[in-house]
Order: sequence, then structure tokens, then C-alpha cells
Amino acid sequence: MKKYVLFGYLIALFSIRAQQLDTNYVKQYRHNIIINPWIGIPQYNLTVNANTDTSNKFQDYVSNTRVMAGVDLSYRNLSISIGVRTPIYTNDKHQYGKSKTGSLSMRYTYKKWAFEGKYGSYSGFADATKIDSTNQVLPFRKDLNADIITLGAIFTFKAHKFSYGAAFNYSYRQIKSAWSPLFVTHVYGAKFNAHNSVLDTSFTQPFRKTNAFNRSRTIALGIAPGISGTAVFLKRCFITGILAIGADIQANKLKKNKNRIYESTTVNPFVDFRFAMGYNSNRFFSAITAKSENLVFDMYKFAIDHSYSLFTIEVGYRFNTPKWVSKTYDDWSVDY
Repeated sequence: MKKYVLFGYLIALFSIRAQQLDTNYVKQYRHNIIINPWIGIPQYNLTVNANTDTSNKFQDYVSNTRVMAGVDLSYRNLSISIGVRTPIYTNDKHQYGKSKTGSLSMRYTYKKWAFEGKYGSYSGFADATKIDSTNQVLPFRKDLNADIITLGAIFTFKAHKFSYGAAFNYSYRQIKSAWSPLFVTHVYGAKFNAHNSVLDTSFTQPFRKTNAFNRSRTIALGIAPGISGTAVFLKRCFITGILAIGADIQANKLKKNKNRIYESTTVNPFVDFRFAMGYNSNRFFSAITAKSENLVFDMYKFAIDHSYSLFTIEVGYRFNTPKWVSKTYDDWSVDY
């Protein structure tokens, strides 16, 4: 039997962007094929704690997602990203178990708006609250699965000065430092499934009837104001940050198998943070990026904290487009 197991997933990112003229702050690359290899470290955690004391962790589920490697291909309105998971080290698999993850995302932008859709699936978590002190092995919950689908929109008030694409998909280049307030909204559905109870059933207090739930469903609508900005220095180097903090209105349901045991409507915070730092010239670019999303699902006397982060190192180059590619694209597409 093989010691290393490869788990691959495809992240397809399809973008249709509105035609925009270059400005004194932003330059757009409409006539280049952009190739962008990357390596990334994703991390997904589910933390269960008392909703009156977030430091009191009852369960801390950690996914062992390891390192991803992939490449982004972009041309005008279309971007595709393909990633493959690297092998898990034997020691990591022994300590944390083997998690599986996959995601699909899409983006459509028009003038000041960016519309995003994404789906994430995670299977298998280690419980960091119950480490075996003898051999440092964490109990692994192969039966625990999490799925989240999100539809969102970002409105940038000063899109002619600040470019999201200059820092995160390189179809643009930020020429001068600029900032912009923004507004983020999203609708999402989240579900957690397990064969056995998500919580340790020894928690008879304070959870009582909900301590044995093995299914959770949440539908939410969220809004958040935020701020974004890019600092350009030495002409081609940049640092970009985006931060939005807001609230979700959530409808929650807990089930034990098919039996509904609890439901509620609550208001909870969410945080969306994105960061990039790198070098961006007319042809070559490189960057370090970080994206983090934190959602809180408030249940009966406890909360499930959903935390996802992705750290990447990437390099890329903008190539001249062959004439036949431009002609084929122009024949089959329409710019708005």
C-alpha cells in the first residue's frame, strides 16, 4: 500500500469583466495571456465553544489539508485556476489523519461591482482538544463533513483608482497608491454532517437535548462595510489590504439524524480579510497573498466558529497573445 496519498481538486475561476479604460492609477492588460504558478497552504477549522465564553473550547476540529500546488491561466475575461494537493508526510498523517478538501469558485465584475460564487467541501477532522500525550496523536473524525456555498458581491466606491485585480488576479497593475471604501454582502448556506454526535456526548450540561446532534444547517444573509487600499513603492512593488467587518442574520437548525431538535434565528459577526504583497511589472509579477474568512454560527448555548484561511506564494508572466487566440475570442465574446 502506498505511504503517500494524492488528493487533487480543481478550482475553476471564471471571470467576465467589464471593459475599463486605463487611468493614471490603474493599467489594464487586455491583450496578454497571463500564466501564474502558485503554491498554497489552506487551513480550515471548526471550533465549538460556549457562546458566553469563546476561550472555553469544547471541540477544536482541525483539517489536515497540507500544501497545494497549481497554476492560473488568464486572458481578458476568462481565468482558470487548477490546483493539486501535494503528498501528506507520514508523520502528519499519523498525528492528524488524512483530510480531503475541494472547492469551486466564480467571479463576474461589472464597473464598480464584483460578484463572487464559491463552494467548499471538507471531509475529515482531527480533534485538537484531545491529544494523546504519549504519542501526540489526535483523534480523527473521518465521519465529520462540512459544506459551504456562498454568493457574494463587493462594491468598490473608487474603482477607477483602486484595483482588486492588480493584487489578486493580475489582469491589472496598480500604478499609484490609492484606497477606497467598499461594501460587502453575501448569502450562504452551511451544513455539517457526521455519523455520530458532533459534540462529545459527555457534555450533558449546558447543552442537554442538543449534545447529540449530528447535523447542522445554516442559511444566512450578511452585510459589511470595509476599506481597501494599495501602497505602491519603488514604482513596481505593492502592498494591498482589504478588511470588511459586518454581521450575518442566520437561520439555524440542529438535527439528530432526521429529527429536528433545535432551531433559531440569530445575528452574528463575520470578518473578511485579504492581503497581498509583491512585485508587479508590465510582464513579470510575484506576490505573497493571504485570505481569511471567519463566520460564527450561534446555536443553543454554544457557537460553531468556522475559520478558513489560504496563504499562497505565486509568480507569473504576461505573454503576447497569438493572433488566432485573439480572433477566436473576439468571434465568441462580447465586452460590456
